[in-house]
Amino acid sequence: MVQRHPSREAAVLVPIIEMDGEIHIIFTKRSMKLRSQPGQICFPGGHVEEGDGGRLEQTALRECQEELLGENVPWITIGMGTALPSPRGVPVTPVVAVLQEPILDLDATFPGNEDEVDTVFSCSLQQLLETERIEHKDETRFGEMDMPVYPTPHGDIWGLTAFMVKPLLHRWLKPSFLVSNDASGAAAQGGTRS
Repeated sequence: MVQRHPSREAAVLVPIIEMDGEIHIIFTKRSMKLRSQPGQICFPGGHVEEGDGGRLEQTALRECQEELLGENVPWITIGMGTALPSPRGVPVTPVVAVLQEPILDLDATFPGNEDEVDTVFSCSLQQLLETERIEHKDETRFGEMDMPVYPTPHGDIWGLTAFMVKPLLHRWLKPSFLVSNDASGAAAQGGTRS
């Protein structure tokens, strides 16, 4: 049973960019130095702090700046997803944000805070859709369930992050950015940068 901490809330930024002519989502691989979930792939984010004014959007943007180290990046928030419980029961709200200008060099734009992240990388929508798989788990903190998994060269995106990615991909991004090429409904072909 998941214990909920009603006094604590958290938010993550789901950073959407254009790069190499494709739409990408930015992820981080957490530093192995961290006590909590070292080496896992996630979105930049964290707990609401006093200076955030109780605004989840501000929390997500602040945490993104702290983790990715992108200087003066003009994120435009376009919506928020449904809060999901973290492994510790804290509700985590995904805040979706985009950049208006394409990114030419991900590493130069977002070098990453080495104290918090080992790697900053992106996956194209096409890559995520093509590699998505569902794994059946008999024992989870919520009981038996099917879970989305997205393999990347940096490790699998799974758990809370994958549960945030799946509806974003299928309900928001795929209908908006990927156009069918033929009568069978195959998505447009594209490359990958990670």
